[in-house]
Amino acid sequence: MRTPTLCSTFSALRTRSVFLLRSLTKTSFSPIWGMALEFNHLASKVHKNEQRTSVLQTLCEQLRSENEELRTKLERELEQRNEISEKLRCENLELRKMVMTGSKESVKAENIECAGQQQKGATEEQVAGKSMLGASEKKVKILEHQRNELLEVNKQWDHHFRSMKQQYEQKITDLRQKFADSQKALAELETEREQKQRDFDRKLLLAKSKIEEEEAEKEKLGGEVKDLKHKVKFLQDQLVPITRQREYQEKEILRLNKALEEVLNFQAPPRSPSATDPSPGLRHQEVMTQNELLKQQVKIFEEDFQRERSDRERMNEEKEELKKKLEKLQKQLTLTNNQLQIVKEDYHKEKEEKDKFKKLLKQHKQHSGDRLRPEPQPGQVTPVCAMYQFQCSPPVQPQGYHGFEDWQKIRYPPPAAANEHAPVQNYHCVPPSDYNWYPAYVIAHNQNTQGGDGVKQFTKESGFPFLCLDRWEKDLEKDASIFSFPSSLISC
Repeated sequence: MRTPTLCSTFSALRTRSVFLLRSLTKTSFSPIWGMALEFNHLASKVHKNEQRTSVLQTLCEQLRSENEELRTKLERELEQRNEISEKLRCENLELRKMVMTGSKESVKAENIECAGQQQKGATEEQVAGKSMLGASEKKVKILEHQRNELLEVNKQWDHHFRSMKQQYEQKITDLRQKFADSQKALAELETEREQKQRDFDRKLLLAKSKIEEEEAEKEKLGGEVKDLKHKVKFLQDQLVPITRQREYQEKEILRLNKALEEVLNFQAPPRSPSATDPSPGLRHQEVMTQNELLKQQVKIFEEDFQRERSDRERMNEEKEELKKKLEKLQKQLTLTNNQLQIVKEDYHKEKEEKDKFKKLLKQHKQHSGDRLRPEPQPGQVTPVCAMYQFQCSPPVQPQGYHGFEDWQKIRYPPPAAANEHAPVQNYHCVPPSDYNWYPAYVIAHNQNTQGGDGVKQFTKESGFPFLCLDRWEKDLEKDASIFSFPSSLISC
């Protein structure tokens, strides 16, 4: 029998688990909670079946013990009845012998006493014989009547015993059928649980393979980022001498422009006629040759400047393309890191849920093993459940035979209405045992990881992804400082 404290604690746990499951159905985070709810429902069914089997086992033991007790009582009563019938038969024979011997002795006395008082003695002996014969006949009639009553009582007890035996056998067959049905239902639940465990393991393997693929893709993107960094460094190394050459060419162009202005603004000073100067044609020819030389130099410098300008534009275009590629790869890397973090969290949550399911299943198996194989208490003699109660009292064993004084009280079997006993305890009303109910564990899965809609929003405190992003932002700032051009080149 369960104590009221255990029943109250079990009902409180049951209401809390139901309230928690209803709140989870309202939130509907992911389809995994349905699996936990179904497992909880199956556990409750298994628990009820185990309670029924335990109740049936106790009832079977109780009925078996009562059947054995009734059988021993009936055998004892049959033995006593046989002994009493043997004693009655012996007494009947003794009384008949006494009657016969009494009549023979009276005849002998009459023959011997043939004297003068023959009539008087004969009358007295006849009166005495008649009185003794009447007393013995009365005793014989009483004994016959008691014998008939005992035979009738034995027949009634035999009929009662057979009917009760048939009822007990029918109940035992019903209980065995119920026990077989409960075992079958338990086996079906066990197969369903194994199937769900296999599905759960398969999902875990798929999640693990997905994590490995994400890590491989992350390594690939990291390699591409390293290649882009090497390319940026190579372009930076190429850009340094080009900028130096450009500065040198700008200085040279300025110097040549100044020299050209000086040449163009050059005017010959007035000469005295007495001075021995060269001819004016020679002077003009020198100026023309110098102008041609300067024009050729300007043309060469202009071509160099145009070439440098085209190279600069090409370098800017390549730089922009590399920046776009770097931003694209950075977005892909952040998206991959977010997806990898989400998959890792899902994997850890599923692993924790699997561990909880294993612990729950282990506890459930331990509880079920304790209920199916109860060990007998060392000091316990009476059965666990209440004894099977009759509406009528069982037959009382008759006392020993002491003459004819105790033959007036005969116990008859109960009437037909008394054969029906009290109903068996309803095993549906038995309070369930204390069971450790655990709340269903909910795992959130990202529905869509395409683009930025299905990506989980991380904060600065979440750890790994933002550390990587800070490091990559610093690298990008370094790359931007590498690609920055002087204002003089941009103005040109």
